[in-house]
Amino acid sequence: MERFLFTQIYLQTHQALTFSWHTYSFLNFKGSYNDIKNLIHELGHIVNYYFSMQKQPFFYEDSTIFVSEITSIVNEILLNRYLLKTASSKEEKIFYLSKEIENYITTVFKQTMYTELEEKWYNTKTQESLTVKTLSDTYFNMLKKYYGSNIIYEDITNIEWTRLGHLYRFCYYPYKYATGLLMASTVVTSLLYNHTLTKEEYITFLSSGSSNYSLELIKILHLDFKDSNIINQGFEILKKDIEELKELIKE
Repeated sequence: MERFLFTQIYLQTHQALTFSWHTYSFLNFKGSYNDIKNLIHELGHIVNYYFSMQKQPFFYEDSTIFVSEITSIVNEILLNRYLLKTASSKEEKIFYLSKEIENYITTVFKQTMYTELEEKWYNTKTQESLTVKTLSDTYFNMLKKYYGSNIIYEDITNIEWTRLGHLYRFCYYPYKYATGLLMASTVVTSLLYNHTLTKEEYITFLSSGSSNYSLELIKILHLDFKDSNIINQGFEILKKDIEELKELIKE
C-alpha cells in the first residue's frame, strides 16, 4: 500500500496576522533513494522560504526560481555526501556515487537540452502552428543531436516531451536546474572542502528572498555568474565522485 507522506512546516513570523501563507510539501513516499532525494530537495525550498519570511517584508519574501533551485540542490548534494560518508559497504558507496554522477547528466546535460528544445519551439511558433507532430519531431531531432545515432530509440521516444510539464506549463524553467546544480556544487565545495563560505553567509543567502536581483544575491555565496569559470568550478564534486568511483571499482 503506497504511503502518502505529508510534510508541513508552520511558518509564522509575527504575532499579528500577516499576508504570508504556510508552506507544505506533498509527495508520494515509499522510502526509496529517489523519494528521500525528492523530499530533501523540496525541504530546501521550504527552508529557503522559511528564512526569507523571517527576514524579508511580504513583497520580497519569495525567491526567484533561479535562486531557489540552488538552495534545493545544495540539499541534494549534502544528502549524497552524508550517505556516502556513512555507507557501510563498498556496494552502497558505488550506488551513491553512481547516483550523483547520474544526477549531473540528467540535471545539467538533459535540462540544457530541454532549454534548447524550448527555444526551438518558440522560434517555430513564429513561422507555423505547433502541432503534435511538429512538437514530437522537434523533440526527437533534439534527442538525436544530444545523444547521437549509436543508441536505439524506442518507437514512443518522440512523445516523451508530453510528460515534461515544465516545458509547457512554465517559460524557460529547465535551464535553472542546470545552473542551480552547478552553483550548488560550488557552494558545497566552498562549505565542506575549501571553507571559503561560512554557514552564516549561507543562511544570509537563504534569508534573502527577492530582496535584490538574482545575480546580485548569489554574490553572497561568492559566485559571479558572469565569470565563465563558474561552470568549471561547478563540476568539482563530479570530478571527486568519478575519481572515487574509479578507485572503488579497482578494489
